[in-house]
Amino acid sequence: MRTPTSSPSDRRSCRERGSPPADKKRAIKTSTTGAITVNDLFTGYLDEGDLKPGTVDLYTYQWDRFIRPSIGTEPVTDVTATDVASWRATLPAGARQREQAEDLLRAITSNPAARSRRRRKGRDTRAKARDTILLTAAEVDLLAKAMPPERSFAVLISAWCGLRQGELFALRKSDLTITRDDQNQITAATVFVRRSVVRSKQPDGTVLALEDDPKSDAGIRRVTVPPHDLEDLDHHLTRYTQHGDTGLMFPNSRGSYLHPSTLYC
Repeated sequence: MRTPTSSPSDRRSCRERGSPPADKKRAIKTSTTGAITVNDLFTGYLDEGDLKPGTVDLYTYQWDRFIRPSIGTEPVTDVTATDVASWRATLPAGARQREQAEDLLRAITSNPAARSRRRRKGRDTRAKARDTILLTAAEVDLLAKAMPPERSFAVLISAWCGLRQGELFALRKSDLTITRDDQNQITAATVFVRRSVVRSKQPDGTVLALEDDPKSDAGIRRVTVPPHDLEDLDHHLTRYTQHGDTGLMFPNSRGSYLHPSTLYC
């Protein structure tokens, strides 16, 4: 007795009826999102609107330079691990630039249920830890002395109080709480860190420096100026700060915020 055979169309129908739900969802997703490119995902990422202006500028620069012209043009559903590996091979040799570009691409193309890395507080999404060069106390002093006199204390307070560059530029005299003795010598001082200067590129191409809140509540803090820096603080206050209680601690020659390049020596 011959066993009945099925036609190719019957077998195809059986396979379709028996397709796992995941395969069906994948097929639907491919048909509906195949035209969406990686660049389109980046546009949507920025449109969420919860990034600070300086962060938007940085991400846009990185995307336009490393991702947009290459893997960014690919449809999302067509990108494979091989495509990513080939793209990674085209990145600059600098470890920091490579890491930032890879992090950004990962954030854009990650599982939507996990959202972007800015939503996952407390998690370290970097591929690997970066090596940090720590200066000795003697090296910090040498660096401070190598700076122009009006910038010397910027090095000291950054090193010993842990101020970031933007926080340093936004620091005002009103952010300091100072105790003096009968001879008017500073005996104690604390710094209230609550603002940061960010630089945002405007539509006309100009770059605007403005004050903004720290990226997180943890960025708002009080730090103590070490006793060995109090004399330098007093010297800086009497010679190089802006006039008035709200004057900038480290103004530029025009009385505005310093540019990052002014601290390079």
